[in-house]
Amino acid sequence: MTKEEHEREYRVVDQMISMHADIAQTKKSQALMLSVGLLFSSAIICGFIFVDDAILNSIGIGPARAHLLIGLASLTIFGLSIVDLRVDWGGVGRAHADAAKRLSQLKAKYRHAIASQDPDKQTLWLALSNEYTDTLSSVAAVPEKSFVRLKGRHHFKRELSRTIDKHPGVPVLLVACCLRCRATWNYLRSKPVDE
Repeated sequence: MTKEEHEREYRVVDQMISMHADIAQTKKSQALMLSVGLLFSSAIICGFIFVDDAILNSIGIGPARAHLLIGLASLTIFGLSIVDLRVDWGGVGRAHADAAKRLSQLKAKYRHAIASQDPDKQTLWLALSNEYTDTLSSVAAVPEKSFVRLKGRHHFKRELSRTIDKHPGVPVLLVACCLRCRATWNYLRSKPVDE
C-alpha cells in the first residue's frame, strides 16, 4: 500500500467521525424532543380529563366539544407514540454514536502508526488497512441523501478550527460568517466547472 492510500484512509476515517457524530447528535435531539413533547402533551390531556364542565363553559368550550377535542388529541398522541416506536430516533442516534466512537479509536491507531519509528511500518499499515475495511463495513451507514451535506459540514468545521487557531479570541460566529462569505465569494469568482 502506498503512503497516499494510508493518508486517504485517515481522511475518510476523520470525515466519517464527523458525519456519524453529527447524525448521532441530531437523532438524539429529535428523540428527546419527541419524547418530552409526548409526555408533556399526555400530562396536559390527563389534566383536562378531570376539569369540571362548569370551568370548560366559563372559558367558552362546551363539555361535548371538550370531550371531542380531548379524544382527538389523545388519538394524535397515540399515533405519535407509534411513530416514535417505529422511527426509533434514539436507537439510530446510539448506532451512529457507537460508529463515531469506533472510528475515533481507529483514528487514534492511525495517529500512532504515523508517529511510530518502527522500521517495518508496512505490516502495521496493512493491519490498519484491514481494520479500516472491517470497521467501515460494520458500522451504521451514513444515509446517502445526507452524505454531501455532512461532508460539507465536516470540511467547514476543519477550516473553522484552523482559522480559530490562527485568530484566538475572535468570536466563533464572526469567524464562521467571514469564512462563509469568503468561500461564497471565491466560488462565484471562479470559472464554472465544465460538465
